[in-house]
Amino acid sequence: MSVFQVKTGPTTWVSPLVVVGKANGEPRVCLDLRRVNEAVLRERFPMPAVDDLLARIGKGKVRSRLDVRDAFLQTELAPESRDITTFITSRGLFRFKRLPFGLVSAPEIFQKVMDEILAGCEDTVCYLDDIYVEGDDQQQHDERLNQVLDRLKSRGVCLNVDKCEIGVSEVQFLGHVVSENSIRPSPAKVDALISFRCPVNASEVKSFLGLANYMNKYIQNLATLDEPLRKLTQQAVKFQWGETEQKSFDAIKKALLETVKLGYFNVKDATSLIVDASPVALGAILVQTNDVGEHRVISCASKSLTDTETRYCQTEKEALAAVWGAERYQMYLLGKHFDLVTDCKALQFLFTSRSKPCARIERWVLRIQAFDYTVKHVPGEMNIADVLSRLSTLKPVAFDLSEELFINEVVAAAANNIAIRWEEIDTASKQDKELQEILKSLASDRLFELPIAYRVIGQELSQVGNILMRGDRIVIPQRLREKVLYLAHEGHPGTRMMKSHLRVSVWWPKMDADVEGFVKRCRGCTLVSAPEVPEPMSRRELPSGPWEDVAIDFLGPLPEGQFLLVVIDYYSRFFEVCEMSTITAEATVKELTVMFSRFGVPISLTADNAPQLSEDCEEFSTFCTKYGVKLINTIPYWPQMNGEVERQNRTILKRLQIAQELGQDWRGELQKFLLMYRATPHPTTGRSPAELMFGHRIRSKLPQLSTFRREDEETRDRDQISKEKGKQYGDNKRRAKESTIAVGDYVLAKRMRKDNKLCTEFMNEEFVVLTKQDADVTIKSLVSGKQFRRNAAHLKRIEMISEGNIGANTSRADDGERLESTEDLTVPSVVAGKECSRKRKEPSWFEDYVPHYVKKD
Repeated sequence: MSVFQVKTGPTTWVSPLVVVGKANGEPRVCLDLRRVNEAVLRERFPMPAVDDLLARIGKGKVRSRLDVRDAFLQTELAPESRDITTFITSRGLFRFKRLPFGLVSAPEIFQKVMDEILAGCEDTVCYLDDIYVEGDDQQQHDERLNQVLDRLKSRGVCLNVDKCEIGVSEVQFLGHVVSENSIRPSPAKVDALISFRCPVNASEVKSFLGLANYMNKYIQNLATLDEPLRKLTQQAVKFQWGETEQKSFDAIKKALLETVKLGYFNVKDATSLIVDASPVALGAILVQTNDVGEHRVISCASKSLTDTETRYCQTEKEALAAVWGAERYQMYLLGKHFDLVTDCKALQFLFTSRSKPCARIERWVLRIQAFDYTVKHVPGEMNIADVLSRLSTLKPVAFDLSEELFINEVVAAAANNIAIRWEEIDTASKQDKELQEILKSLASDRLFELPIAYRVIGQELSQVGNILMRGDRIVIPQRLREKVLYLAHEGHPGTRMMKSHLRVSVWWPKMDADVEGFVKRCRGCTLVSAPEVPEPMSRRELPSGPWEDVAIDFLGPLPEGQFLLVVIDYYSRFFEVCEMSTITAEATVKELTVMFSRFGVPISLTADNAPQLSEDCEEFSTFCTKYGVKLINTIPYWPQMNGEVERQNRTILKRLQIAQELGQDWRGELQKFLLMYRATPHPTTGRSPAELMFGHRIRSKLPQLSTFRREDEETRDRDQISKEKGKQYGDNKRRAKESTIAVGDYVLAKRMRKDNKLCTEFMNEEFVVLTKQDADVTIKSLVSGKQFRRNAAHLKRIEMISEGNIGANTSRADDGERLESTEDLTVPSVVAGKECSRKRKEPSWFEDYVPHYVKKD
């Protein structure tokens, strides 16, 4: 399954790459598609709620869980939609061919596809890549499981076998352990929370609370236990971990270990919703009772009251608890009669049609009129939900899903009540000692007694009741300044906008400085603020010679799955490229060993933080230590530190992209580029990389004049002297002499390979010499006519003797003639290399003469 493809040509969207780890340690490639998501038109397919899914399962005795492998990546992207997934890497642009992680509509699309595939499968629920199947017995389970597997097979959906659990009594599903009679939190999540170390900042506190809140349905007093920790997450609170926070931290862990199992909801059993309210929080417990009178807890919940809600009377809080509890568990209660149990006697009358409550309670009654319930009164000491509310002092949650239908009313009410009232300023000013002293000085017209911050604007100060004014602006008391800053920062305006907003209506000394400090402390603004300006560039010093400091990087993967190992020399800018099928440390070491044998061992080697090139890789670090090479790993996410090789990667990638688009062999085109690059003067050094690397210019396809240097002449002289000495020594040792073989001679050729011990030294076949250049001789067979090239040492000259001139002196010295052809030869014979031992007699025609012999010296 191909997931990526190289993106060529211009593109509208380019996103950064984000790699996160899976639970099994494998990398998951995602994209930062926040800008793209703003423009994506979503399908708005409803995602199932986890509580809804858990309410539909658990009744069977045999169950299975299936895990879809690579989830989103099994959904193919339409070609016209692939460009929006284009992402940038150090090796160029790529785009997804499959639905990527990070796309805002990806979960909705995948959930829609899975719901279509599994539509009609009984006792089967699916949440993204998790599929749950159960049956009352083994046979029913197997039938339903086979139906699901057939559906998946027909659509080509692959499963992760290692994560699937088949035919078991209990299974982990969506962070919960589902069994026949109960549901409890996953041991992995419990262990994760129990082993959570003490937080050192507000971000870690939020992570811990998020993990605990995921299991809030199991912990009755979670709203109480985590209150000190939630204070640390507030924007204006300085993080300080003390004894109170440590006790809260330990108490949550202890409560999680003591969690009880929750039962499954059965529509046939009697249902009770027990609610209660305290001055600061609400509590609710959903309980069912079976035919034999056994009670089981289905779920627990608690909620903090907002500042406005804390000012309700107790009866209104009890009514709010009933409304909130009913809406919180509406997936269980809608369409079913239940008992609404409360310790407030007044609710029995207020929630009837005969009552005429206040407008607020009347609106609440209308909100739950779709429920079928009977209000029952139970004294507070008997109400088990009382514990949840009595101990809860949580700060309000910004948004509650149970009030989603009434979001406009909630937002409007919150805005009106958060605003600072005139009476609140008047009271705070009256209690502010500094402002009261200033008002006294103004009343007695003694402006010189004012603090320096107020003295310079003394003529602008005035008094309205207990409130100090500067012109038409209110001087905010010390106690309300933090709240004013908080209100002015709603919507997270910048420092300049926030100052302009405040200067219209309020003032206090050093207000601008307080605004700047408040914005700097805002975590949200910090997250989206511009990064720190980069430090001045640190230039790398040019090494003293070639191949001393080198850098390496990988380029790929290429269309066929290969990678390129790029190694560049910082001195000459000369780089080597080798193709690799895998980029493991072992394969990299093998290629570098070959390069080191060719160019020598460098002093230092710079690489990025790839796992196979880092100091943590034992094999690669051992290799560098063995060769005495200093390994330098760049700063993570800062490729500029290895900029030279990154720049060459982009250059190489362009050539490969051109070759692919033109249908050319990219390997051949890469070699052409390397020849051109190495022979071209570099704009930085002014000399070609090959010249700096090897000390001379290399030839390309362009004509060029040869240049000679003094070093070349010295080298040539030393070479000539050395060769003369070697020739003289070799000739003397081998007793070599000039060959007497000439053009036109007949010769025998040495047998280069003997088949057995009886084979002669020379072949029994005559050859004639065609050409001779020193020891290089070309001969032609007189039998087959084939030509061969041999060294003169492998030939033996022979004399061809015909039948008519046997005994005649046919030596070249006497006759002065050489046979040019073999047409007149009838009986060839070979004159042995050793002189004949028979006694020679003078010819008969010498009998009439007196010979005179001359002795040769």
